[in-house]
Parts: sequence; C-alpha cells; structure tokens
Amino acid sequence: MAAAQRGHAVTVTPFPQGVPDPHRLPAGSVVATLTLGPAGSAPGEPLYASIGRRQADGDALCTRSPGQPAAAAARRTLRRQSLAALDAP
Repeated sequence: MAAAQRGHAVTVTPFPQGVPDPHRLPAGSVVATLTLGPAGSAPGEPLYASIGRRQADGDALCTRSPGQPAAAAARRTLRRQSLAALDAP
C-alpha cells in the first residue's frame, strides 16, 4: 500500500525457493519475494490516508453501554482462542 502510494507497483512471488513442507518451515526459508517496480508504475493508493485512522481492535468500534463489559471480554476471549487454534499443528 505504501509503495503504491509512492507510485511503485509491487510484484509478489510466493515461495521463490519452492513450497516448503506444510508442517515445518525450515530456518532460513524465503516465503515470498517482493519486487518494486519503477517510479510511476502504480497509481496512488486511495486507502493510504486512512491508515492513521483505522482501528485494529474491533471492540473500539463497538458502541457499548456500561452493562456490556462482559460481552467485550467474551469477544476478546473468543478472538484469542481462534488465534490459538490457527497456531495449533
């Protein structure tokens, strides 16, 4: 996004050394190569200006009354459990 905002196209080459074992990523594996194009190879990125205003915490976007802290805590717990499940083998 930042490269496009500065006029550079980006080409992503996944697994340039070949696809590794799906259960173990060997140390030193290159999972992607990014190649920047020359200046002027991409139009500006219209969403770039919104980066500083975005919210990474979904709870910050919710309108809550004082009686809703338990619901917010439950959402955080579910989010942590979901992320932990992604890390499981």
